[in-house]
Amino acid sequence: SAYKLQHDVEQLQYVAARNASIAAYLNEHAVIERFQRVRRRIPPLDQLQRTNGLWAFRPEDTADIGDFYNRAIHVPDPQPVTPMLNAKSFADADARYRAGPFAID
Repeated sequence: SAYKLQHDVEQLQYVAARNASIAAYLNEHAVIERFQRVRRRIPPLDQLQRTNGLWAFRPEDTADIGDFYNRAIHVPDPQPVTPMLNAKSFADADARYRAGPFAID
């Protein structure tokens, strides 16, 4: 929906204002501009009554934001939660998760 895309734009602007490396990535790939372009293509809500306000992405929308929409763009480095949980606990977490049932104890 237009509201979701507007929210995404605001989140990206917020993160970019606070993280220079994320801002550089977003600028390099024109991510915010892409989201805004797709947002402008969405008709006003009163023209979307048949779909209850939802907009199905068109091929040009997917071409614009398909690589970024609903994807993690900013993932902060994990910080230790307690003295018992430290950065080493995360070292092979992906491999352990893919190998089977995974739990933190």
